[in-house]
Amino acid sequence: MAERNYTRQLATIISIDAVGFSRLMGIDDELAVAAFEERRDIIAGSCGAFGGRTFGDAGDSIMAEFGNPIEALRAAFDFQARIAALNAAVAEDMRMPFRAGINTGDVIVREGRLYGDDVNIAARLQELAPHDGVAISATTWHHVKDKTAAVFTDLGEFSLKNIALPVRVLIAGRGGNGPATPASFASIPAAPGHYKPVPKGPPAIAVLPFQGNGSEPDVGYMADGIAEDIIYGLSNTRWLSVIAKGSSFQFRDDSLGTRLIGNALGARYIVSGTLARHDRHIRLNASLTDTSNGRLVWSQRFDRDLVDIFRLRDQVGSEIVSILDKEVDRAEQARTFQVPWESLETWQLVRRGRWHMNRRTRRDTDIALDFFDRAYRDDPNSSAVLNELAWWYFWRAWLRFGDSDD
Repeated sequence: MAERNYTRQLATIISIDAVGFSRLMGIDDELAVAAFEERRDIIAGSCGAFGGRTFGDAGDSIMAEFGNPIEALRAAFDFQARIAALNAAVAEDMRMPFRAGINTGDVIVREGRLYGDDVNIAARLQELAPHDGVAISATTWHHVKDKTAAVFTDLGEFSLKNIALPVRVLIAGRGGNGPATPASFASIPAAPGHYKPVPKGPPAIAVLPFQGNGSEPDVGYMADGIAEDIIYGLSNTRWLSVIAKGSSFQFRDDSLGTRLIGNALGARYIVSGTLARHDRHIRLNASLTDTSNGRLVWSQRFDRDLVDIFRLRDQVGSEIVSILDKEVDRAEQARTFQVPWESLETWQLVRRGRWHMNRRTRRDTDIALDFFDRAYRDDPNSSAVLNELAWWYFWRAWLRFGDSDD
């Protein structure tokens, strides 16, 4: 038996990456390298001060090891604050922020380097962190949640590349020792395919707090009020599952991006908007986004004169709710046609049936039913086929009042 030349231990790993390093190299490679080395020294100093060590530098990435997750998080906050201060003194297009991912678990140690899935998870978490921010796993969070002043935004579970099981991801902010939330949430990269599936059942919709633009102090309150009215109106549609204000409004100052917010809230659709006021006029921009693919479903601008704030809220809120009700219904109908087909033949039968249905003659309607019946026999579990058959019988009953057997 070969002699084992490694050890196993529990450790907390930080994966750290320079954001925009390649872009800066293209502008001035010598300046970029000097900036990276200066920030690398800051990271090494912070890690050492909190009982950790750096190892395994590779290009613009740095790894660090800690024996304690609390100290690892403190070190991350420390070097992020120092780097942010350094960047503040540099022209915006020449700044080099870093993002960090922290995970705790079992690692293999060999010749000073760490290996294993838990090291890889830290690297994947780093990819989900905002610029100047810190993403941590639930494993790390369980160790630090009650022992620091940090605040956490739960993004939910992610399927990470080359990691067998889903990982729950949280964004960590300094809390009482600094900004309540990490900076630059808009910089969290979109990672197609990394999101947990939106639960099946009635489509869930979340209304984010609308952003007030302008110096007038009442704009923010007005924006909140309109968003609250939309939540109330949507909750009365009954067929939609509406995320509570207490959950959706936690993203007030965070531009995570609709796909990440949808993942965190379990919402299929996100409503967002901005409100601006000029004298006695307001302009509201509202939009509806499908969180499963980031596609903009609907957007519209509303210009109104500000005469009676409560009447304005009622009018605009009711109008938006009415539009959203129709747009979500239309999007859900379209979704039924996007289900993967088991066979090309079934798809062709349905397409041919739809063509005849759209001709709206008695003969074509009968031909359409024949195609839909053949498609049903080919794939009886297809929701799209069942939808077409249901629509055919509804249409027949509407025109001919149907038989009781129908």
